[in-house]
Amino acid sequence: MGLAILLMELNGVDTVEGNYGTQASEQLVQSCAGRLVTAVAERGLVARLGPTRFGVLLPALADASELTALQAGIIAAMESPVSYGWVPLPLSIRLASACYETDDIQADSLLTAAEIALEKKL
Repeated sequence: MGLAILLMELNGVDTVEGNYGTQASEQLVQSCAGRLVTAVAERGLVARLGPTRFGVLLPALADASELTALQAGIIAAMESPVSYGWVPLPLSIRLASACYETDDIQADSLLTAAEIALEKKL
């Protein structure tokens, strides 16, 4: 399968910030970043691309089932709410990916293809 890019968008961060403040929303984002890094482990490189968006570069996936399993692991890692003091902060995500070989696109267009896929999940 080769090279893939996965994007993860955190939903509801603005609501958390509005209800509990900037510190709570930043704790939510940081906690999710840690969960994502743990879920991806050594299979890829995680980067924060924006206030609520993360990207994962996956340089050597064996096949589509490995990507599907990774996505399932990320979803499972994000299922439980993040605790802010005694308050459980709600958490939901959107995931999308693009693959160099399977999506028949040029390597430099992978990020754009993943962004388009993510926006379709709104």
